[in-house]
This record gives sequence, structure tokens and C-alpha cells, in this order.
Amino acid sequence: MDEHTFSVLEFSKIKNQLKEKISTATGELIVENITPKIDLTQIFNTQRETTEMREIISYDGTPPFSRLEDISSELKRSAVKGSILDANKIIKILKVLKTSRLIKKFLLKTKEKYPLIRERAEKIRTFAELEKEIIQCIDEDGVVLDRASPGLRKIRRDIIKKEQALKNKLETSLPSAAGMCNPH
Repeated sequence: MDEHTFSVLEFSKIKNQLKEKISTATGELIVENITPKIDLTQIFNTQRETTEMREIISYDGTPPFSRLEDISSELKRSAVKGSILDANKIIKILKVLKTSRLIKKFLLKTKEKYPLIRERAEKIRTFAELEKEIIQCIDEDGVVLDRASPGLRKIRRDIIKKEQALKNKLETSLPSAAGMCNPH
């Protein structure tokens, strides 16, 4: 389609209205690059999917969406052997994993009369074990927990012991040092 047709259809306004409803960065990118379909089969299928989703929202409630950040750069980086992601980036991935799992669960509980949406929901991959591992190792503020590994737990305990030993030594040394500075 040419620019004049897009202008007459006020396609940019439609895209802007769609963007207001989007809850993911990836969704915003998809809307930005969307163009009208010309294949009738594709159009009818998309309309049926939209109708099914509207009915799900009307009768079953809104899926458990939350604002999702784009994690594509984190996933690319994690695919590189030897690369390290900081705890906050891992928490960002965890949020996407959790939301994906909850959305899939919600959509699969919907009635059988929504075959197109069910088919899409079945394709959503979930990673419950990875979620569990992340939750076990990092708190929601991005702090790596002692239980993340036995080695980390030992190192942190050793640090606490050494800090306590140093504190005890200072407490015993300071009074005697104070006495040397204050001769009677």
C-alpha cells in the first residue's frame, strides 16, 4: 500500500491506539512494523483470533499480563559461552518466564470453543525448573542469596567470622590503647 492509502485509513492513529494497549516492548515493536494484510485467509484467521480473545476477556477475565521488558539482548548474551548476566538482568528474565507460564496456564483453562487461542497458548514454552532455580538463588531485589551455591555460602560465612574476629580484636585493643594515651 502507498502512503496516501495509509493516510486515508489513518493507519498511524490505529497503530498509536494499539500501542496504548500493549504491555510488552516486543509487542510495541510488532505494532510499529505492522502492515495491513491482503491475504483473505490470513485476515479471517486474525479476525477469528481477535474475536476469541475478546470473548475470553469478556467471559473468563483478563489474562495475567504485566508490563514485560524486552529480554532479547539478555538472551543473546546468555547464549555466548562464558558470558555472565548480573542478578538484575536475571530477575528481568524471571519476570518474563513467570508471566509466560501464567498466561499459558490461564489460556489453557479457557473453554474448548477457543481453538485458535488454545493453539497459540500450547506453543508458549515454559521453564518452571529455571524459574525455581532463579528464585532459589536471587531475591526479587536482585540480591544473590547465600543459598545460590555452597561455595558462596562458605565464603560469606568466612567473611562474617573474620569480621567478628577483627571486631573482637579491636574491642580488646582499643581500651588498652586508650590507656596508653591517658597516663594518670
